[in-house]
Amino acid sequence: MQVSMIVAMAANRAIGKDGKMPWHLPADLKHFKETTLGCPVIMGRKTFESILVSLGKPLPGRKNIVITRDAGYANAPVAQPHNGKFELVTTPEAALAAAFNHAVDSNPPAPTVFSQVTNAVFVIGGAEIYRIMLPLARRIIITEIKQPFEGDAFFPALDPHLWREAARRSQPRSGTPAVDFDFVEYVIN
Repeated sequence: MQVSMIVAMAANRAIGKDGKMPWHLPADLKHFKETTLGCPVIMGRKTFESILVSLGKPLPGRKNIVITRDAGYANAPVAQPHNGKFELVTTPEAALAAAFNHAVDSNPPAPTVFSQVTNAVFVIGGAEIYRIMLPLARRIIITEIKQPFEGDAFFPALDPHLWREAARRSQPRSGTPAVDFDFVEYVIN
């Protein structure tokens, strides 16, 4: 099973502010959905809660795996209506085991924007989960926004000796606010 990450990141590595993304990029949201659909996704509790606020439910078409130190989180008022629609784990190792079990029991995921990947799991945030899981990742798909944004959550810096750019697709300026951005795939050397 290949551990991949997917993230939208500003030029200063900002990925969030006050529990939200500081931009709205419909093209990035479409890219995220097309890339992760059919794959297990691993996220932290805060990312899960931000998805519940924006969508009103866990991500459809994906096994949602939520890492939290609170083993009783499934009974929390925000999570309880969605029980059975996500899997709660308390460690990154348990998240990977849950993703592996799902990948073995399901069909291979659809091709990504950049390349065919089988048995992939996507780490989708937040900052602490990215930091913890980065040493296990073999591929990172970044929506690189070409301007800085104020933020309180940041993606970790990539070591250029470990990571190389494998593909880049420039996108037309869009979003709110309007920004220039690229979809970029990095792979481990």
